Amino acid sequence: MISLDSMESMGIKIISILEYPELFDAPLIHMENCIVFSGSSDLIVKIKLVLSLEQSVIRKMANQVCFYYDTFLPLCWTAEQVINSPSDQTELYINGEEKSYTQEMKKLI
Repeated sequence: MISLDSMESMGIKIISILEYPELFDAPLIHMENCIVFSGSSDLIVKIKLVLSLEQSVIRKMANQVCFYYDTFLPLCWTAEQVINSPSDQTELYINGEEKSYTQEMKKLI
């Protein structure tokens, strides 16, 4: 299961540094819409990489993050995951600053 924090950050063009991009459906791609590391020593390497990136590369990746978010993480996706959760005790907190969640939730129920 992917983190809601990762999804929220993608919604505002934040480029994630992840160890398991394949947990997203469709998988995220290193240096296109995320930074992928493998293990703690590689994390340090990737942080140094991020600090050395040109602003043009960062802008391009941020735009790809936004495209990915809009294409693969629609608002109803999160609601469907919660509704279909095997747990009978699911708590959902939604910060609805820009979109109406009521309409999307009504479509699912």
